[in-house]
Amino acid sequence: MKKKTLSFVLAMIAAMALAMTGCGQAEEAASSVSSVVESSETVVESSEESKEVEESSVEETVEESVEESVEESSEDEVVVKAISIEVINKAGESQKYEIETGTEFLRQAMENTVGLTFGGSESEYGMMVDTVNDERADYTLDGAYWAFYVNGEYCMFGVDAQPVTDGDAFSIVYTPAQ
Repeated sequence: MKKKTLSFVLAMIAAMALAMTGCGQAEEAASSVSSVVESSETVVESSEESKEVEESSVEETVEESVEESVEESSEDEVVVKAISIEVINKAGESQKYEIETGTEFLRQAMENTVGLTFGGSESEYGMMVDTVNDERADYTLDGAYWAFYVNGEYCMFGVDAQPVTDGDAFSIVYTPAQ
């Protein structure tokens, strides 16, 4: 009877550890759950041999495993960054967006920016943006394109790989042919 109860308690604790670590850390949660199960198997084996289960040692083992899971998940917390994205269209009109984002790259931040729309073609290098806020820059037609800047400097990466850091000021500028 004690073995069944212990197994049920351990299963519940394993489920709680998974829930506390969040969806994105399944491997870490599995590792934590695995360590709880290994610890509990040792306790169960010794309890079968001696027919005595020391409930306090089981509770301590479980508490330690849960604390480790919580510590691991807090290391992977999303860092919220305040950034701005300014769009300057063909007529030179500016639309500025101030956002807070937990994303790693510019495209993700743009996708989460209310009121900002964009599109383009996908390639092995990521998205080639040709439309911003319903205005198309067609390089093949007239040589125009959307230029991307971060903190006043031309972006060195495409939107899929351009890192986002706190305080960044992005500009998306309609650029006519020279």
